[in-house]
Amino acid sequence: MKYSTIKKFSKYNSITFGGSVICLFGISKRAFSTCNDKEERDFTKAREKDQINPYWVTGIIDAEGCFIIAILPSTGPNKKKISLRLSVTQKSHSVGILYDLQNFFGCGQVITSSKDCMRIVVQKKEDILNKIIPHFTNFPLVTSKELNFETLKEAAMIVARGEHLNPIGLDKIISLKALMNKKRTFEELFNHFKNKTIKLDPIGFKLL
Repeated sequence: MKYSTIKKFSKYNSITFGGSVICLFGISKRAFSTCNDKEERDFTKAREKDQINPYWVTGIIDAEGCFIIAILPSTGPNKKKISLRLSVTQKSHSVGILYDLQNFFGCGQVITSSKDCMRIVVQKKEDILNKIIPHFTNFPLVTSKELNFETLKEAAMIVARGEHLNPIGLDKIISLKALMNKKRTFEELFNHFKNKTIKLDPIGFKLL
């Protein structure tokens, strides 16, 4: 088992998806493959950090990740605690992907999710603010999952300013949580992507 490799594209191929034009420029295998064609990767093991392409990280999160705002009970004045999280789940035979993400970001815990699944969770405030948000700002998500990232980012800014400690800030974060993930409408998800143009080069992709 290994990552798929796109080998042959003409210099100016393009495809259209829901009104979006995806332009492919001089695609290199490096943008899609993270292992040598002659090698079979053991997905139960992690790789060295310098072997991990940041665009690959974004792609994994786009496909498998989840941004979460959790509201937890607390003994503080507001009786509620805010937890901002990035979570990715994989089958046990692919746990190496989770360790790749842990090595790349330098944070997060890999824990058992269910009988045959493992999960990485990043939830420390400093890690969300200083590692997760900068990465996805510099290497943006492509799918409608970007909407959930932007919502999490907005909540994180409220937390960073300490405004979550007062009722107004807390209510704002609760309102943001109510917009995320399965609570988004189909129209919102579809419209987010349909007008994007994605340019791919030998290093990765850019959104216009």
